[in-house]
Amino acid sequence: MTACHILSRGGIALPHNTFFRLPAEKREKLLTCAMEEFARVPYPDASINQIVRASGISRGGFYLYFIDKEDLFTYLLSQYAQRFIQLLSGLLDAHQGALFPAFESLFDQVQALFRSPEGGRGDALALEVLRQNAGLHCFMFHGRASSRDLAEQILPHIDFQSLWLEHREDQEDMLHILLHTAGPLLYEGLLAEDPAPVRARYRDRLRILARGMEKPRSPQ
Repeated sequence: MTACHILSRGGIALPHNTFFRLPAEKREKLLTCAMEEFARVPYPDASINQIVRASGISRGGFYLYFIDKEDLFTYLLSQYAQRFIQLLSGLLDAHQGALFPAFESLFDQVQALFRSPEGGRGDALALEVLRQNAGLHCFMFHGRASSRDLAEQILPHIDFQSLWLEHREDQEDMLHILLHTAGPLLYEGLLAEDPAPVRARYRDRLRILARGMEKPRSPQ
């Protein structure tokens, strides 16, 4: 079973309170060792034993912090989902709430976040985790695990005055349609050796959505 199938079963889990009571250095070491293991092999093959050995904690100690491997993996990815939310919110603010210009900028910003030579080791590891686990865009960009955060954190940054709304519910639906369109291509672009062709398809699809697909009907 893939990581995406497992993660789709539930929402974001939080570590036990004992994890947050650890010194910051020990918390960071455990999370870094976990990212290294999930970057080394696909999620089903990742070993808790390897993680606890590398981080210097006991296996029993691990279960004081996390319920299981899925809990740890979900928590790690939720940190990057939150960064994605913050990135998109910032782009919306920079474009005065204009939805489509913000999404057009998003492709290059996501590339820069994960592929920049100036990025930290954590971002490089996160990119390897994506490579090891096909389909993780379902969690990172629009999965059920992050839908509540998306609605609560991103919608206030959008200027809906310029969009065609028939119902208030259209606001959240528009956002999710865009994320379902953008997410797979953002993910594909990160994995591509040359992201330029993916970027072109990404922008073409955004422009189709922006202009609409149905021609106005001529009066009979």
